Amino acid sequence: MKNFKGTNNPNFKNDKTHNNKCIDCGEHISYGGIRCKSCARIYQYATRPETHPFKDKHHSKKTIEKIKEKLTGVARTHGLSCKGKHYFCECGKEIEYRSKKCKICGGKSRRKPKTFCLDCKKELSRKEYIRCNKCNWIFYSGVNSPQLTHGETLKKHYCKCGKEISYTRERCWDCYCKWIKNPENHPNWQEGKSFEIYPQEWTNELKESIRQRDNHECQNCGMTEEEHIIVIGQDLHIHHVDYNKKNCKETNLITLCMSCNMRANFNRTYWENYYKEKLNKIINQSKDNQKKE
Repeated sequence: MKNFKGTNNPNFKNDKTHNNKCIDCGEHISYGGIRCKSCARIYQYATRPETHPFKDKHHSKKTIEKIKEKLTGVARTHGLSCKGKHYFCECGKEIEYRSKKCKICGGKSRRKPKTFCLDCKKELSRKEYIRCNKCNWIFYSGVNSPQLTHGETLKKHYCKCGKEISYTRERCWDCYCKWIKNPENHPNWQEGKSFEIYPQEWTNELKESIRQRDNHECQNCGMTEEEHIIVIGQDLHIHHVDYNKKNCKETNLITLCMSCNMRANFNRTYWENYYKEKLNKIINQSKDNQKKE
């Protein structure tokens, strides 16, 4: 095998990896360093003797003394914290060689200038910006509020009885309870149709015949009569398609569950057309079955 060490290595670029030596003692060290371990300890002892006490067994006493003389001179020239030099702040206090100001002078420079409220002239805290909390709430509670749209919230509104109410209501609670008891004031009032009397043709036998025609099922959701009795405790309801109680023909009646029957009371034009189409299909199927029999 070929020898790939040294200059024969394909990754070889320069002689720095082979000719790297310590600055102080001249011994061979690894690439990237400046001093060997022992010289680095002596350097730390010379610059910072309190934190790094001197302990070395590799060098002799003469070499250690020579290195100390070199390092003490280097430390003084670079302005490090040695005994021969002192540093002072603007106020006259002694500081470290790395700092520019003492703690008191440095804290004063970081502090923000004092600010005062525009209205009451009180000193503001760090969280407050232009006004204090009290003056800010007073300033933005009236016409200056950014949420003001129509100004009705600033006005006072009263009921007919004299009680103060919110701007969204027309009556107080007591007057509303008296007003809603009158059936004509209800939003679903339709000129008293619910109080009309059913005709004599409206019998239980007629209802049962229509349930048998529809196979005892709701023609909208498909609920059976057994399920309806378990859930609600009643038989399936019979609904008038044209909402006329006096019209009790078979072509105007259809079986529904309680929820579907209540739903048909709203949007009546839609449900009337919807159930008429269903009844036509049911009647045509019953006629076809009779012809086959």
